[in-house]
Amino acid sequence: MKLKYYMQTGVVALIAATTGVSCTDTWDDHYSVDGSVPGATLWENMQLDESIRPFVKVLDSCGYKDILNANQVFTVWAPEITEEEAQEWIDTYKREKSQGIIDDDNSTLNQFIKNHIAMYNQQVSSLTKDETVKMMNGKRLSLTGSMLNGEVNMVGNGVPSSNGMLYKVDGPATFFPNIWERVRMDLEGDNGLDSVANFFLSWNRIELDEEASVPGGIVDGETVYLDSVMYNYNPIFNQLGRIDSEDSLYWFVAPTNKIWKENIDLYRSYFEYHKSLGEDGDSLQNLYSKFMFLYSSFFNVRSQELPFNEANPDSIVATTYTSFYPDCSKFEWPMQAGGLLHGLTPQDCSNGRLYKATDWRIPPTKLIYMTPRSEEHTSELQSPGDLVCRLLLEK
Repeated sequence: MKLKYYMQTGVVALIAATTGVSCTDTWDDHYSVDGSVPGATLWENMQLDESIRPFVKVLDSCGYKDILNANQVFTVWAPEITEEEAQEWIDTYKREKSQGIIDDDNSTLNQFIKNHIAMYNQQVSSLTKDETVKMMNGKRLSLTGSMLNGEVNMVGNGVPSSNGMLYKVDGPATFFPNIWERVRMDLEGDNGLDSVANFFLSWNRIELDEEASVPGGIVDGETVYLDSVMYNYNPIFNQLGRIDSEDSLYWFVAPTNKIWKENIDLYRSYFEYHKSLGEDGDSLQNLYSKFMFLYSSFFNVRSQELPFNEANPDSIVATTYTSFYPDCSKFEWPMQAGGLLHGLTPQDCSNGRLYKATDWRIPPTKLIYMTPRSEEHTSELQSPGDLVCRLLLEK
């Protein structure tokens, strides 16, 4: 029987912040014009514009008709796209749904639909300066009186609706991935990041969002939900670094598939369990070898010692750094010759940078839990002075 592993993590409170909305706004606020509330909903107003019909078709295929026809308030920037583009997004949505991918990870929802819809009323006509707006996927896009995200132009005037505001733009706004999203999108064979992505995905748990779900009563002492809203929870990010969070700022050094394959067996050799554990020993060895390989790869930019020069820092510490072990998880002059990040091209992300490593510069001696140890059973261990971290669980 395989062991189940759980990391203890703290409870994280999620606070929804919306730029440009006063503290008196509520989710059900209506947009009024001249003291009156427009009668048509966002969905009804979108039906009247032929130029955005392809976008409306995508919304309808992905279950957004009811959402944009209800009382909850949104602002929609409807992009002009072709029928072919619309069908590609619809096909992607259906394919991923058939594969069991939940809405949190669905590409069409997160990279396209939610990238063009924000909560509350965002009134472009009232802007006195350039602002940012938080979209439903958590991305913050720049907003001016005439452009969205500095790349697509507003077309015509906004259309007030009973449940928000409708604008039209002349094309789709670019989706700017965060570090975790960019890792998952990098599928390039030996030079890709599939190995890292698959390891992180193995930690994913599907959790019930009780506040967003619709309860239907109590059965045998348990709440039964008429409409269950699920979300992804990944404890490894809470443990090492929130590279999945839009409100964080990290640098992450990710080994390519080639580097992963070349190094993972070395780390496996540091975690050997007695044969009596059987399958459980193999699971532990597999878990800890991969976890420790990436242990010092996460860097919280906001936690670095100030002043921190991002262009050429004199040192950088990983999220696992502790002053009790000052030589571990700390890297001197990372941008200079021989440094951790020297010669690596950073990929800018919405929450930091991704550095794709085509060689590995984090030796086991830089890891806190991989420091030399003395064991009773030394016959199989390396020579004195070498790194010894094997866990021998003998009776």
